[in-house]
Amino acid sequence: MLQAVLFDLDGTLLDRLSCLRVYLYGQVERLANDLHALPFGEYMEIVIELDAHGHADKGELFRRIERDFALSPGTWQRLLDDFLTYFPHVCVPFPKTHQTLTTLRQQGLKMGLITNGAVDSQQPKIDGLGIARYFDTVLISEAEGVAKPDAEIFRRATDNLDVSPDQAVMVGDNPEADIRGAKSFGMKAIWKRDEYWEAPEIVDAVIDDLDELPSIIRNLA
Repeated sequence: MLQAVLFDLDGTLLDRLSCLRVYLYGQVERLANDLHALPFGEYMEIVIELDAHGHADKGELFRRIERDFALSPGTWQRLLDDFLTYFPHVCVPFPKTHQTLTTLRQQGLKMGLITNGAVDSQQPKIDGLGIARYFDTVLISEAEGVAKPDAEIFRRATDNLDVSPDQAVMVGDNPEADIRGAKSFGMKAIWKRDEYWEAPEIVDAVIDDLDELPSIIRNLA
């Protein structure tokens, strides 16, 4: 019987694309002297493309922006500094995030969060979404010294929840880090569909929206 649910953060609970769009509106206001002449729609779409779903090197991204838009030398550094300062605090949840987490809690499930990234970028997101209260354990890869899909970070999460791998299910959008990592450790896995990624080959269930989870988890159990 399933006793625990583990969640990824970015792309699963946090709507990163919406966060990036909201952030960029603020960025062009804060850095109006640098960016006032940019065609904003084009700028936004290029940043989103270069960002590669959060996986791009941000220094290289903004150097590319400076070069392609013929901005003043050194603008890339101001763009990068602004991103590092403000982006972690722009937190847009996917619809029904709190409702779903509340329902799963009411079903008596233990809950954990495993996220890859630096503490100073991931913790503000957790705080900004107001979701820490739902979780019995939170693991951030930088603090743990190990990242998904390494089995060790899943082992620590299940140990913290006092469940065996076959009693837990992982919910995430990344087919490699979340789905393959969890399945390799002996957990069940639910893929939150994202058009950026190709569908995982082996997965126990697929969802488009978070509010599908309670009934799917009951069926898996």
